[in-house]
Amino acid sequence: MKQLPYEKGVKSVEVDVKNKLVTIAYKSSKSSDESLKTALEKLGYDTLVMGEAKTLSVKGNCDMCKARIEKAALKSKGVEMANWNKETQALTVLLDVSTNNIEDLHLAIAKAGHDTNQAKADNMSYAALPDCCKYKR
Repeated sequence: MKQLPYEKGVKSVEVDVKNKLVTIAYKSSKSSDESLKTALEKLGYDTLVMGEAKTLSVKGNCDMCKARIEKAALKSKGVEMANWNKETQALTVLLDVSTNNIEDLHLAIAKAGHDTNQAKADNMSYAALPDCCKYKR
């Protein structure tokens, strides 16, 4: 994690130790999957490019929200990994765009009661959330 930000075009690096995943956001005009794969292999890691990383803005408050948001995302076809960050209100997923589109993912999250930047949860789904999970709408 300390070395990758020095690679050309790298904007951010997130590490999920539990699932042995590294998510790297980068500018495609300055880097590529192959160059980052080579950089990781030089550091001694085996690599596999799993899908296209997508980030959604998703409202929530707590660890229960995190679990619900990630579970809803992972139930969506083509989602390989999901990680929601409470501080940034961002959900990062690895999405196989050949089997799912981002709009379907937004709808799945909204159905679980959480507003995204493209889909709003219906009032009934939002009302069913525990009190600690009710974010400001």
